[in-house]
Amino acid sequence: MSRILLMEDDRPLGLELAGELRDAGHEVVLSTSATEARAELWHWDFDILITDMVVRKEGKPVADGGLGLISWVRHTTTTTPGLLHLPIIAMSGEQSGRGMGFLLPTADRLGADVLIEKPIDKGALLRPIVSLVADNDKRRAGQE
Repeated sequence: MSRILLMEDDRPLGLELAGELRDAGHEVVLSTSATEARAELWHWDFDILITDMVVRKEGKPVADGGLGLISWVRHTTTTTPGLLHLPIIAMSGEQSGRGMGFLLPTADRLGADVLIEKPIDKGALLRPIVSLVADNDKRRAGQE
């Protein structure tokens, strides 16, 4: 069982994805913004982060989404070294939107390990979790 932080601003979708992950045996904490996710990451340990790219408030995109979260995770190593290697799955349904095709490629450049386009196939989300967590466990064991 893995402890997963899921950042998804669309609450019904977040609850659906969290339910699928729980059904697969994972423990899931759901946040709806990068701000909430950062607070969770400061206080708790997670095996993996799954993050949406775009957060909307009142229907409008705001600067509290996945790109900033991924960048923060990958660059917060001086105060929280364990985050440097936290496996990250980036997901976006905005790829076909005007001017939004850069989201997943940018997430990749910032350090996301897996990129998934929405709508999400359950298997496409579950398959990489197992390998990412196993790889991270091996890396941790090698450091001890």
